[in-house]
Amino acid sequence: TMRPLLAACAALGVAEAALLALTNRLVREPYMDEIFHVRQTRLYCEGDFKAWDPKITTLPGLYLVSTTVLRVAGVLFGDLCHLGALRAVACVFGWLCFPLLYTLLKHAYCEVPGRKYDSSAEWSIVFQALTLSLLPLLFFFHFLYYTDTGSTFLVLASLLLARCDCTISSALVGAASVVFRQNNIVWVVYIAGEKAVAMYHKNANTQDKESLAEPFRFVLWCLAHIPVLLRRLVPYLILVGAFVVFIFLNGSIVVGDKTHHQVKFHGTQFLYFSGVALLSLVPAMLPQFLDKKSIRSAVKRITCWWFIPVLLAMTVLCLLLVKRNTLVHPFILADNRHYIFYIWKDLLGKYTVARYALIPAYLAGIACTMGLTRHKGLLWQILFVSCTLMVLVPAELVEFRYFIMPLLVLHLNVDTDYLTTHVWACLLGLAACVTVNTVTIVLFLLHPFTWPDGSTARFMW
Repeated sequence: TMRPLLAACAALGVAEAALLALTNRLVREPYMDEIFHVRQTRLYCEGDFKAWDPKITTLPGLYLVSTTVLRVAGVLFGDLCHLGALRAVACVFGWLCFPLLYTLLKHAYCEVPGRKYDSSAEWSIVFQALTLSLLPLLFFFHFLYYTDTGSTFLVLASLLLARCDCTISSALVGAASVVFRQNNIVWVVYIAGEKAVAMYHKNANTQDKESLAEPFRFVLWCLAHIPVLLRRLVPYLILVGAFVVFIFLNGSIVVGDKTHHQVKFHGTQFLYFSGVALLSLVPAMLPQFLDKKSIRSAVKRITCWWFIPVLLAMTVLCLLLVKRNTLVHPFILADNRHYIFYIWKDLLGKYTVARYALIPAYLAGIACTMGLTRHKGLLWQILFVSCTLMVLVPAELVEFRYFIMPLLVLHLNVDTDYLTTHVWACLLGLAACVTVNTVTIVLFLLHPFTWPDGSTARFMW
């Protein structure tokens, strides 16, 4: 039955419409990056496609889509190229992420042989999809005219089309996602890699997906099946090739403000992501802590001969990264409107020991990520970690928004067996997201403060 999905869609839509109306009422002027996005879109609405704000770092996908949608709607409703309507475009993109997440989660659940899909499983998947839709780092931007919701929607749509074997459509939507945000090219690579790994598992009849020899067998299989791989992946390869040409001609991955967005090796970005991932994975882990079989499996792994050497090596690597590679972008220290400013000013920047005290949390996050995706196999884990590193490590600036796609991709591939049989864990995750969103949105809307220049400032991710 579709009733749970439709009910959740309706409830989410009503909640988002109400919050959007409240945001438009209380925040009447473009805020932060909205200033640049709104100004550029208005130029497009007026037909001036040559003007470009040099402060904008992304390609004009959001502006082109918004202009097209609002011009078409404007035939019936008049001029709609104003802040409220532009925010509505971003909000609709965010709302549409929910059915995509639901479909992806259902597809992942049903592809496992022998699983029974009943009403309990349906409700569980609806709750999981709602939780991901309400991911605080993303949900906050449903009500602002930012690129995040449109970018996320297009990547999820490309991923879903790929899993339905609509390769050309997937690559075209992937191209659109890159025009929204350039680093989505990494998720195009991920989608192509996922297809290649799936082909390998299907045709090579691999028995042990966790074997350390698996990457070598995969490389040999790829070399032996180059014509087949090219036929299946050529749309993605064309897109990646075109992007390489773009970087060569542009001289950078960003379009504007290149001095403040230079590529730097920032390994601790992955550690920060691991800490955030740990928090988000708690609801998925809790049922396993109550399961004797899972506890025995964990104990068995901890007592393996390789556990202590691997733990020591990972600890040393974390220590080196924290000591040698903790970077602080000037933007972090200059802008007290972002939560990361206070995390750095009052914790990581103030107490050096705090940077090292978080290492156990980083290691736990990595362990949970690997443990909850064991069923996907070593190849998938290497693919996911590699793509996450490519997205995060070149960025000097720490922004929570950079974690959105890695977190969603991770959760879409977590083993949902325990969540499906323990609906309370899904509800716990949902309640946590609702609570965090309530706090951050209330702070943003109802607790503004005045900046030294007299302008109104608000707290945000």
